[in-house]
Amino acid sequence: MKTGEKPWRFPVSANQQAMVGFFNLHDTPGSTEDYWLFPFFIDKSYQRNGFGAAAIEELCRHLKENQPDCQLTRLTVHPENDAGVKFYTTLGFTDDHVLTYGEPTFSLCLRGGNQQQGYRS
Repeated sequence: MKTGEKPWRFPVSANQQAMVGFFNLHDTPGSTEDYWLFPFFIDKSYQRNGFGAAAIEELCRHLKENQPDCQLTRLTVHPENDAGVKFYTTLGFTDDHVLTYGEPTFSLCLRGGNQQQGYRS
């Protein structure tokens, strides 16, 4: 993925069979250091089965291997989505204390910086 390209859309599947969700990955225009996960959806009937965590972990692995300049993955969470905040913070995302389009922004450090805050593989 190069800066300014259309976002990548990734399906999330169960055992390579049924699509259980999807996410889009966007770059920050003019930067190769951070990417935005927007949106990220897992169908309600498949939530709490590990598909979301597995997708985030695979995304982090992919970015580390294929986007060597990428330092952060960012996303927003609806202000009333307490389960989403808990899910993302459990995976290592931290609250940036910044609103993006009216929603709290969270970041996951992939390398460098404060490794206590990021996903560790």
